[in-house]
Amino acid sequence: MNRHPKSSNAIIENKKQVINLVKGLHLIHNGIMKASHYDKLASTLPYPPLSQINSLFGSWSNLLLEAEIVTPSSLMSLPNLDNVTIKKQKLKNLSVEDSLKLCSNTCGNRFTIKDYTAVRKHNPKMLSVNSILYHYGTWKNALQLHGYTSARSFTDDDCLLAVERAILDMNTTVFYISSTMYVKWLKEHPDHPSLTTLITRFGSWNSALNLLKNR
Repeated sequence: MNRHPKSSNAIIENKKQVINLVKGLHLIHNGIMKASHYDKLASTLPYPPLSQINSLFGSWSNLLLEAEIVTPSSLMSLPNLDNVTIKKQKLKNLSVEDSLKLCSNTCGNRFTIKDYTAVRKHNPKMLSVNSILYHYGTWKNALQLHGYTSARSFTDDDCLLAVERAILDMNTTVFYISSTMYVKWLKEHPDHPSLTTLITRFGSWNSALNLLKNR
């Protein structure tokens, strides 16, 4: 019995937030904003997705009416603000679950925002990063709730191979590299284990070098 008032209050509060947002957007928008224009904004900025607005208000036109941006009489003379855009929305955007799954097909179960963005360039139906962050707050939360992670996992061999590659790339005259030199090398090779990872794994920088020499 107590759930309904709380749910109703939450819906009212959400509607107020959306109305305030759209009123603010119309202050800088030239003319009455169509759903298609808002949809493009929401795909790149952390705004509520169009599907959520349709769920709250029934349609984009209803939102404009409740926000008093248009009147019932003026709405009759405006071009269609809803139908075409709603069809595009259904065709364009995958769900969060399907978007992350599509990324995992390329990157595996571990991928960062950078990885996701790279995959999305070839799959524009995937939700934008900002849309995902709007729903889950952080990238880590979104991945964990769907069984993925952004953390990199390195084996001992991965760590030692990174040190060896750094030595070769920096053309040291002896088979040695300082931790400072490795950190400098990492700036151009960020996908490799960090200095902290190596020290945590092997106990010290010198221990990692000794293991590499004795391989």
